[in-house]
Amino acid sequence: METLTTSEVKELAYYWFKKLTEHAPAEELLELVSSDDDLLIEFPNCPIKNADEFRTWLHNVTHTFFDQQHIIQMLDIAIDGDRAKVKVIVNWQAKTWEAPAAYSKWEGYCVHQEWEVKKDTKRNKAVIVKYKVGEFDSFKRISEVQ
Repeated sequence: METLTTSEVKELAYYWFKKLTEHAPAEELLELVSSDDDLLIEFPNCPIKNADEFRTWLHNVTHTFFDQQHIIQMLDIAIDGDRAKVKVIVNWQAKTWEAPAAYSKWEGYCVHQEWEVKKDTKRNKAVIVKYKVGEFDSFKRISEVQ
């Protein structure tokens, strides 16, 4: 059993959100999740258990949201051998637009997430096994506060 390090988990988290922000192709993001049968990603109303479901979810996200930002606010990592429990709070901001609206709509939340990460010995790197999106705390942009 190869142990997992805090640095590996941090690198995975920052890289994951960088790729989501960039609207990276699904294959790049799938490299960051478990390729075994233990994958479970739980977005609100959308459980994902395999690569095809992930591709569908990502297509919908990248065709709905633009000008996204994912800024990690908190990363609490508890390592136990080759696995880690991770609590994440990410500041997520994005715009959407629905025709024929004259303007796009801004959304912003602090999103609470819980991850399970493992050391994938075949690929010799940390990967996401379980990813649960929890509570959304809304906030206003500074320019909107009076």
